[in-house]
Amino acid sequence: MRRVEKVVLVLAGITIGACATEAVSTAVRTAHAQAAGPRCDYSSIIDSGTPELGRGGAISYDGDWEAMVAGGWRLKAGAAGIYIFERCTPPSP
Repeated sequence: MRRVEKVVLVLAGITIGACATEAVSTAVRTAHAQAAGPRCDYSSIIDSGTPELGRGGAISYDGDWEAMVAGGWRLKAGAAGIYIFERCTPPSP
């Protein structure tokens, strides 16, 4: 192999290595930036009933509903007897 070919192969190897390093460091930064938001979990209740109004206009929860609300879950959506709850934790510093 001639000297010129060796130099070209070495430069090509360095360039490919630099591109790979940049790609990995960019992916790590991107993943870290996305992890900064809150983490949310979802659960559901399949129930033919709904919460009712209790004393003084307060919502009266019973059974599974009471357990979900006491556990920090918030009702996000409901239709046809399926109720979706969300519980988010703030991002860690």
